[in-house]
Amino acid sequence: MNFESIKAIRQKTIKELALSFVSTTGILVASSPIQVVADTAINELVGKGADLLNITALHLNELAAMTNAKSIGGKCGMALLMYGGFGLLYDKVRNASREYFGLSNPKDMKTELRLQRHDFWLTMAYSSAMLIGGYHIFGEHDWGKIACATIVSGMTQPIRGPLVGFAMDCYKDFFGFKDCNRPTYPQAIKNLSKKAKAGVAVLGVAASIGLMAGMYSLTPAEWSNPHRHQARAHYQSLDDAVQNNLPNNNYKLSNID
Repeated sequence: MNFESIKAIRQKTIKELALSFVSTTGILVASSPIQVVADTAINELVGKGADLLNITALHLNELAAMTNAKSIGGKCGMALLMYGGFGLLYDKVRNASREYFGLSNPKDMKTELRLQRHDFWLTMAYSSAMLIGGYHIFGEHDWGKIACATIVSGMTQPIRGPLVGFAMDCYKDFFGFKDCNRPTYPQAIKNLSKKAKAGVAVLGVAASIGLMAGMYSLTPAEWSNPHRHQARAHYQSLDDAVQNNLPNNNYKLSNID
């Protein structure tokens, strides 16, 4: 192998790493705030609904125990996985799928809508595989919990999938990897200089982080209690005891605050 071949391989590797970083950033900018909604509001709604209906299947009632700390930890873990190569893998799979279905270069709204549907189904499949694989890697083998997490994640996919695909295409255009000719891409941004586009990209990251911080700040204080699920079960037991005129001496729970 001569020097020119080594140089070409090095340049290609650097470009692939840069593309991976840019694509993954686009994915996270679009998907992370939506996942915060799933972690907080949707989980709380589903969990409390399961409690109200006395549904214990698939651990639905435990969803309301998601704390901000666990949610933030999950975002950091997912970011590490995505920057570690799964973001680039998604990009490669998406490119191959778009080419197969003739969606590589949408220039009219009809094709744009087809691309959005494509990104919805692809993101749904990819996210589900990531969730299932991630749970198994980190030692969770309860299929009830895995199914529950996958279902809740799927609730956000009609919005998340198209936005993730759009953000990826925008970020590639921002940094000159591939022109974005989608009809939904604002022409005013497309015509900006390279430095201005880089500024828009940074602004997108800042807006995503700020949006997540704002949503976390709006969650009730008790949502930060790591023992919230046990506490809720404890108070439910006390209510049951009162309603049935039973002694409540056995309904003590320590370390719930």
